[in-house]
Amino acid sequence: MKKLFHFLKTHKAITVIIVLVILVGGYFLLKPVFSKSSTPNYITAKVERTDLINSISVTGQTTAQNKVTLTPKVSGEVTYINLANGKAVKKGEILLKIKDDDARNAVRDAQITLDNAKRDLSKMEGLATNEGSIESIKAKRQKDLTIAYQKAVDGLPAIFTSTTPNIITSLYDLLFQNDLSANDDNVDYYGKSLVLYNKSALQYSEATRKAYDLAKSSYDIAAANYKSNNLTYYSNTQDIEQAVNLTYEALKNINDAVRAALNIVHLYKDSMTEMKLQYPSLVDDQDKILTSYFNITSDLFKQIDTIKNNIQTAKENLINADFDLSDQQTAVDKAERNLKTALDKLADYTLTAPFDGILGNVAEDIHVGDNVSPSTNLATLISQQYMIDISLTETDAAQVEIGQKANITFDALDNVILTGRVVDMDVVGTVSQGVVSYGAKVLLDKMDERIKPGMSATVEIIVATKPNVLAISRVALKNQNNKYFVRVLKSDGTVEMRPVEIGLETDSKVEIVSGLTEGESIIIGTVSTSTSGTNLLRSNNLYQRNTGGSASGNIPQMRMPGGF
Repeated sequence: MKKLFHFLKTHKAITVIIVLVILVGGYFLLKPVFSKSSTPNYITAKVERTDLINSISVTGQTTAQNKVTLTPKVSGEVTYINLANGKAVKKGEILLKIKDDDARNAVRDAQITLDNAKRDLSKMEGLATNEGSIESIKAKRQKDLTIAYQKAVDGLPAIFTSTTPNIITSLYDLLFQNDLSANDDNVDYYGKSLVLYNKSALQYSEATRKAYDLAKSSYDIAAANYKSNNLTYYSNTQDIEQAVNLTYEALKNINDAVRAALNIVHLYKDSMTEMKLQYPSLVDDQDKILTSYFNITSDLFKQIDTIKNNIQTAKENLINADFDLSDQQTAVDKAERNLKTALDKLADYTLTAPFDGILGNVAEDIHVGDNVSPSTNLATLISQQYMIDISLTETDAAQVEIGQKANITFDALDNVILTGRVVDMDVVGTVSQGVVSYGAKVLLDKMDERIKPGMSATVEIIVATKPNVLAISRVALKNQNNKYFVRVLKSDGTVEMRPVEIGLETDSKVEIVSGLTEGESIIIGTVSTSTSGTNLLRSNNLYQRNTGGSASGNIPQMRMPGGF
């Protein structure tokens, strides 16, 4: 070492050269170590079309879709039994029968009642048989009404023949001629003769006069109507009814007028006899005539009253025909309900499988001849189709709908992936320790014999799908003031900050509604390589920050260092 220092001290030129070499070499050797400059390399991906699927993943437990304890619906003696542990049964298969003689008799009686009610209804509606036709009740009652009108047409002429007009004329002569007194007509004579003995006698006379005037007036109206219409069987029913009603009123008034005249004559005769006074023999003649007229008009009034009532009754019966038909239809409906009730009760004596499944917990001490009741547990039926009971958070529940498809895996079964669908979901959530959850059920589309009730499962529910849409990786997406943009690497090496409109988002991808075209290159990350050869990878997400600017404004292009 002493020799080296001596050599350097005696050879200064050589020493200077050596120092310069060391310094220059050290500079170039250590420069990469202390240099901070680096050249960024971008990691890019293409904008491409793909099918987007958005799903949520939850866990749950496997349960049988249906499970029921089989019990009889009625009490009685067992006549047939078809129960065994492990037995596979189909929906509707008979498992047990109970003696049902009384129930069958009830069905038979209900059937007979229904048949009778239907037969009566058919008769009322009209029925064609091999022996002939049965006219409907409505047709019969329409015919009865027609006959009633025809009888009215037949009966009216007899009323307007000489009998009634003669009574009107004779009654006038009897009341208003001066046969009993030269100074007064007959009706006034009767009243004035008795006024000293009976203060109401004049009122009798006045009432008789008014009764006759009303009878004459109503008769004239009825007769004029009858003659003007010339009624026949084919006349309008309203014209026939009007003629009948006018005739009815006329005959009633005529009969009342005759009765009033007869009353005043009898009052006169009784008063004279009571006072032992003589009266003209003509009074007895008038009494006989009025009595005859009263009998005649009473008979005529009964005839027209019968005609009028027959028409009214026939009209009401025709109207009631619809009600009678309705009542009979009600009777048929009631009989059908009673038959159905009887059949339902008969069905209760036969126990059938409510769904496909496997029998278990069979009561082996039940045999034919034993008595059972609704409290007897016969067996348990478990369906062979399974569901997954799951619990959803508020956020997940807002996305899940009945009918959505799902993929199911099982913790205990490797490489088993089954499909299913959401078949039920709670409407009201359950709150536990301040957390709201919603129960739901996913039904498996098909069965796998390896699946057992109680197994843990993971359910991936597909909540949204969009086929063949433009999509990019989520890491390429940036956000500024709730607006989105991505960095596009252009063909000349420059970077463009481009605004985009997004659609469906999944865990890894996002739909691009507008702003990008298929095949464009977007930046999803950066690899910075220092001159020392050190690689520094920066994810695109590290640069996502809110700069306060607008993503849709003018964003300057950036050129990579080195022209890359």
